[in-house]
Amino acid sequence: MNVSTTHLVLIPSYNTGATVYETVRAARAQWQPVWVVVDGSDDGTAVGLTAMMGFDYRYNPLVVEARAAIASGAIGTPVSIRTVFATPKRSTPAWKQRRESGGGVLLDLAVHHIDLVRFLLDTEIVHVSADVRSIQSEHDTAALQLGLTSGCVGQMMCSLGTIDDDRIELHGSAGRLTIDRYRSLRVEVTPASASGTLGVAAARFAGEMRALPYAIRKLRSPMHDPSFPSAMSAFVQAITDRTPATPSLTDGLRTIAVVEAAEQSARSGRLVAVDAPIAESASAPLLSRAQVHVSGA
Repeated sequence: MNVSTTHLVLIPSYNTGATVYETVRAARAQWQPVWVVVDGSDDGTAVGLTAMMGFDYRYNPLVVEARAAIASGAIGTPVSIRTVFATPKRSTPAWKQRRESGGGVLLDLAVHHIDLVRFLLDTEIVHVSADVRSIQSEHDTAALQLGLTSGCVGQMMCSLGTIDDDRIELHGSAGRLTIDRYRSLRVEVTPASASGTLGVAAARFAGEMRALPYAIRKLRSPMHDPSFPSAMSAFVQAITDRTPATPSLTDGLRTIAVVEAAEQSARSGRLVAVDAPIAESASAPLLSRAQVHVSGA
């Protein structure tokens, strides 16, 4: 167990069960609140804990802006969503190179984009077709086809061995919306018609100028991403206000249900329906390698 003065407790994904509660109790004895990153645990609500899934990218300003734009009809009715989340090949511990110990791109990267598909479109994923490959390490590359309750169709590619890339593109009946977390400072909305090229270019330039405050915020944030401090602030605020934190552990369970369906599809070569997860409760085990933030209420 590693505990820092910033109230952070880290529990590896292969440590589960009683380890979580023992660690939380030890940390709470010294600090309030406590930020705990755990895997494979119960949700802790039965012992008075506030829990939040570590899907921090929901709090990225670009994602927040994009969700509002989609809800306001900026691109009309969403028709399709296409995402890419990838990193270059990096040195990783042995456990992270094996699926059975919590490794693989589905549990490392795809879980975050699965959550963002649900979050951006306020929809659920109902079936999955997947191709999962082992190129440089086990299950390091995956391509998913998604069917959503909204009728929108989705595509997702995730890799642990290409380039740093994190993009989401939605096509709607009235335009296109693009988020590029690494290479853009703004949400780009493109109208349906290709006419008016000069006007589009001028709007793009003006948008980049308006994005300068975000650029400064990005530079000052840990790992140059405002998602993480914003998620932390939301978590602490939920503790202070004694209100439910989001994304909830139910969001985590729904994401893992999609991952399980994707793995089943990759094994069988068939389209697989996503099973609805069980209701969030103190007895519901969380199977994801994704972070969970837990604090004493």
